[in-house]
Amino acid sequence: MIANINIKSLGLSMACLVGLAAGCGRGGPPPAMSIEKVPAALQNAYAGAKPELKQIATDLAQSVQGKDIGTAFVQAQILVDQPGLTREQQTAASQTRASVLQELLAAEANGDPGAAAIMKKYRQTK
Repeated sequence: MIANINIKSLGLSMACLVGLAAGCGRGGPPPAMSIEKVPAALQNAYAGAKPELKQIATDLAQSVQGKDIGTAFVQAQILVDQPGLTREQQTAASQTRASVLQELLAAEANGDPGAAAIMKKYRQTK
């Protein structure tokens, strides 16, 4: 009898988690895009931005193109945190950050010590 209750509770808990996960896509951060698409997405989103924002986006795009993922991750964090972004700019910045984070995690998993150091610091401040 107790086993049945625990199994039912577990099933109910799993159903709730699945329901919550399905709803998390609404209003949550945009998904990552292909890292190759990042420079063009930033260029499009920040074409008419204030010079300071445009410069951050340009520097970030150059870091991604140069495969300097550690620098790109820091720049993406800075860009996402900028006040007054349009919806398009915020979406591009958030997708870029997610894309760069995926690349950084892959580099860490492949034994890149620089990526591991950046991720360690990121996890400590999160």
